[in-house]
Amino acid sequence: MDIKTFSPLYVGRLGINDLFSLNQATIDTANPVIVEIGGIPQATLTNLVNTNSAMGARMNKAQREELTPKVKAADKDRDQCFGEIKREISAAVKSRNTSKSEAGNKLKIFLDPYWEIHTGAMNTETEIIAEMLSKYASNDELKAAAATLTIDDLFTELGTLNATFNALYTQRNATEASEAGPSASNLRPDAEKAYEQFCTAIEQAANFTPSATITTLFNQLDVLRKKYAPLISKSSNGQPANPAAEAAD
Repeated sequence: MDIKTFSPLYVGRLGINDLFSLNQATIDTANPVIVEIGGIPQATLTNLVNTNSAMGARMNKAQREELTPKVKAADKDRDQCFGEIKREISAAVKSRNTSKSEAGNKLKIFLDPYWEIHTGAMNTETEIIAEMLSKYASNDELKAAAATLTIDDLFTELGTLNATFNALYTQRNATEASEAGPSASNLRPDAEKAYEQFCTAIEQAANFTPSATITTLFNQLDVLRKKYAPLISKSSNGQPANPAAEAAD
């Protein structure tokens, strides 16, 4: 009997990002044929999905660091838009054109309580802008005044920019909140073990209950193992390629 064995791959020596990617690629390869691979491979694949998802949920440090400058940029965009609205209104108040000055004064009186909102906390500013725009949208006189000064499009833009900021801010907070609980490094051993168990199940199936589907899947997974094997640092001595980075997760 020709015994099939997977190519060697020491997953414990892979960096945590590479381990996550290997597991995800394995899951994506096996999922389309899950109903054809048998009970034990199905169960071990489910375990791999769960453990890799749990580890991945904690691997968000880079995402959080990427979101922070985006949040700041979105806040700057809405502040600049509101600043432009204020400049246009201030200029209109001083205009010799009666219709413009009247429209400017009407809007200036309305915006006076909100004039310095950009100096407050970012999340508080979001709520205040939303409140301000709601009042503006329900007041036909204010909308007419904005149209007279041709800044109605700026009020619309401010609403869009405020919503964009809020979405990014909420996403970043959710990312930070998800860090509560075990770190990615603490969850890593479970993800490693789940991968090995799934590979063992497929290897056994390929030898004792072979089918065209199992054989194809075995070969595909072996190609993945060969692809990831060179990513292991030869000088790691069994340690992750970048232990400092993993400790930060």
